[in-house]
Amino acid sequence: MESIKPLGGFIGRYEQDLRRMDPELFSVQSSQVLFDTANVPPPPLEQFGLALKATRQSSFHIDKSGARMRTFSPRPDTSFSLDLVRSTKRDLGVPGNQQRACLVLPKEAVGNPEKFYLMHEFTTDILRLQFQKSSLGSLLLTSPDYVSRVEMADLPEKKKYLTMLTYTVAQALCTGGARYLGIGPRDLAFTLRSTPNDTVTGEEFIFYDTAPGGAGFCDQLLDDVPSWFKCAVEVLDCAAKCGDSCYSCLRGYENQLIHISEPHFRA
Repeated sequence: MESIKPLGGFIGRYEQDLRRMDPELFSVQSSQVLFDTANVPPPPLEQFGLALKATRQSSFHIDKSGARMRTFSPRPDTSFSLDLVRSTKRDLGVPGNQQRACLVLPKEAVGNPEKFYLMHEFTTDILRLQFQKSSLGSLLLTSPDYVSRVEMADLPEKKKYLTMLTYTVAQALCTGGARYLGIGPRDLAFTLRSTPNDTVTGEEFIFYDTAPGGAGFCDQLLDDVPSWFKCAVEVLDCAAKCGDSCYSCLRGYENQLIHISEPHFRA
């Protein structure tokens, strides 16, 4: 698959192993934000307590860390794509209107269409977080609601419920982080990235500032992890009381496309 960064015709390659979304649960979403290490080893994770590893990557050191966020539209893990043909056209912005390589709609050129995705790349402050497999970390999987569902479920259903649990935890930490910092809920966002088997959910939580260039919010979250997590627990307490989730806890405009009828964000 190929992706297009619409700045002067740059074409970027989409990395297959970046696919993280559950296609069944999130097929309605039109775009997807992914974390990209840019083939540069990211900073090592630091140990916080007995079950948590994390590291922050400031936008001020982006040249050294290489990490950045990428938005793809349409989502690369769907059947939708931009079908374009490689061609050459005269460029009015070039002296002499010389021919330049470009991508055009199939009806405007002769050739075999290829699948592309629009890509927007941005640098910002990033926080990577992993829950390690341990007696403490495994408490994430002891939620009565989660346990009751996976006990009699087949493998595909178990994966589905684990995805629901993972997004519940991620959203709670994101919403709780915004409350802890006293900022708007849209100032922080998250995505997920597959990790080795030493993590509880098999995913790494990637939190990032939505402001271009970063606003320093993710840098502050690790300053007081207990207070941050306390705010996240308060978010989940509301989710437990309201029976599923509501706009006072886990739901918001930015995640409305993954509100489904069955309990999804249940604590």
